[in-house]
Amino acid sequence: MENIALWIIVGAVLVLVAFVAALIVYLIGFIKKISKMADEVTGAVNLLASDADILMGQTDQLLAKTNLLMDNVNEKMDTVDPLFHTVADLSVSVSDINEKGQDFVSRFNSNAASIGKAGTIVTVGRAASKILKGRKKVSKRKKEEK
Repeated sequence: MENIALWIIVGAVLVLVAFVAALIVYLIGFIKKISKMADEVTGAVNLLASDADILMGQTDQLLAKTNLLMDNVNEKMDTVDPLFHTVADLSVSVSDINEKGQDFVSRFNSNAASIGKAGTIVTVGRAASKILKGRKKVSKRKKEEK
């Protein structure tokens, strides 16, 4: 029985050794897959870093061009800004002239009405004067005839 127990123990140890060997082989394959995956991740990270560097370079160029464009626009605005002020001042002057012209026309129209009335009065006065002169002449002739 001792022999059997010994053989059972030896058999169990052999099974245990075979199991450990199989486990080691499996773990080696698993570690190789993880290592391969880690290499792929490292490659992807390096590619992303490279793309990010290219993108940052392009962004810097774009910002430089944008700053240059903004400087150019500001320079043009500085050139055109006095023109806008001049146009605004001219607009105010034209509005003032328009207002003065309307005042002049209004005064002219009211004066023309007054002049028209005065002209009518003068005309009536002349006509009355002629009539009176005519009567005086007629009266004088009548006195002379008598």
